[in-house]
Amino acid sequence: IRRPPRSTPSNSSAASDVYKRQVLDSLNDHKRGRDIAASVQRALAVGLAEIAVDQARAAGTKKVLISGGVSYNESIVKFIRRTIEKNDLKFYTHFQVPPGDGGISLGQSVIAALTLDKKVK
Repeated sequence: IRRPPRSTPSNSSAASDVYKRQVLDSLNDHKRGRDIAASVQRALAVGLAEIAVDQARAAGTKKVLISGGVSYNESIVKFIRRTIEKNDLKFYTHFQVPPGDGGISLGQSVIAALTLDKKVK
């Protein structure tokens, strides 16, 4: 699966249509499901990373951080990291806190504790 040209708000549905067509064509060509899935993950990861690169440059920073549920997918994280680093930016992700709901819960607990601490003082 080849990633279509960079999406913009005005052509994002067109990019989605390109992905769908490529997946259907691959299925019709009897390609293995796991190969199709891997290709889609790679294309998605590179597309997300390119958005992050554009946003980092617009913000004037050299740092890109990734978190959230997608961080559980090692393949996607690997492709995002490669794309970020190829663009001379520094890639960060967490390793001591889980990337999904567990991390959100921890963050909420920290904010609550800080808020309560301020009210007590």
